[in-house]
Amino acid sequence: MIETRGVVAAVEGEYALVETERAVGCGHCQGKGCGTAALSRLTCSGKREVRALNKPRARAGDRVLIGIADGAVLKGAGMAYALPLVLLTLGALAGNAYGSDPGAGLGALAGLAAGLRFARAYNHRQRDSAQFQPVVLQRL
Repeated sequence: MIETRGVVAAVEGEYALVETERAVGCGHCQGKGCGTAALSRLTCSGKREVRALNKPRARAGDRVLIGIADGAVLKGAGMAYALPLVLLTLGALAGNAYGSDPGAGLGALAGLAAGLRFARAYNHRQRDSAQFQPVVLQRL
């Protein structure tokens, strides 16, 4: 389980909107000696708001620990990035089979569009799935 701390900003029914704390690197070295901390500072400059299932019924202002299943992040990244890239490549190969560069280009664009459309549809179907849902684990 991947976990992070935050503060409940608001409660909406059975969900809590949690402002997560900014993470820098992996936390083992406080960002000394590796590029992860520098990349984290560039991409994660502020607080993030996460909608999480509020099982312990935390209230606005409570400090909480939230978590998400380990495989959810990897699977989500695969659907968002790897699938469109694979379909782009397959589309280019299929278009190239017809023996022309324009065909390969059109096939690549068609594969990319299909991959992005499929990833978006998958995201909408899995939006409320327990597997991909962040959960408030406990109040701190």
